[in-house]
Amino acid sequence: MPRQGMRKKQRERAQAAKKVKKTELKETQGAPQSPKAVESRAADMEAVLAKGEANEKLFELANRPKVAINVAGSSLEVVQDRSTQEHSGGVVWETALFLLRYLERRVLPGLRAASKPRVVELGSGCGLLGLGLARLGCQVTLTDQLCALPNLQSNVEAAGTTAKVQALSWGDPSDVAAVCSQGPVDLVVGSDVVFAMRFVEPLLQTIEALLQGQTSGCCWLCLQRRDPDAHALLLQKAPETFTVEEFSFEGLAGLETACALECLLLKLTPKEAKGFSQLSLPVSKASKRRKK
Repeated sequence: MPRQGMRKKQRERAQAAKKVKKTELKETQGAPQSPKAVESRAADMEAVLAKGEANEKLFELANRPKVAINVAGSSLEVVQDRSTQEHSGGVVWETALFLLRYLERRVLPGLRAASKPRVVELGSGCGLLGLGLARLGCQVTLTDQLCALPNLQSNVEAAGTTAKVQALSWGDPSDVAAVCSQGPVDLVVGSDVVFAMRFVEPLLQTIEALLQGQTSGCCWLCLQRRDPDAHALLLQKAPETFTVEEFSFEGLAGLETACALECLLLKLTPKEAKGFSQLSLPVSKASKRRKK
């Protein structure tokens, strides 16, 4: 979904990042490198987030063409599309990393005991969260609006995982049905997907539809309060359809920045008595098989 209200913020982050280049060059070990050589390297996301002031950390990450993290013993790199003006998924938002690490430690160990959980990521952007989950053994479908798919698809192919990419506009019955047709969804995830009031209800309707018929399915969201009105609406509307639980990053090593940024971590579990008719989804073949 478009994050039009955040484009200005994204541009400001990229522009302000130029101020930290000289500092980064001084910190580089070994022979001096040119600014161009430094810019071409993938930024170690967790190393960057572990130093300096929060704003400088985010500016530095936004200015890099690629960011990298370690997942399952190997490096995962994603390319950022910093030039895009059509959407704000061209840079990796830090909440993607925070949610990945939380799920890795606190949620996936229980899910993977039975089988490979099927995960759908909403608003995937560059794909860091979804690709990280794929590396951790999940069956992942990464989704976003059409204009964000070229860079996302490129990152998925470069990562060498079994993850899939699919267009999904929140609240669009056809898009949601296409994702649902691939099989039951165990987990829906999203980072920084609450940014404008007009998208809150389509987002909730989409989560609800994706989890239709799943007795143990749930959704995890990691958010920063970028639009207070949108967050208030989410917290007002979500309990109508979901049991809403708030969790904390406190006490988790390496996630101190998530606490400093006051990131909101929510688990949404569908209420059994609630219907799923708002999107008027057609019954998929997968659903028919489950009913037999």
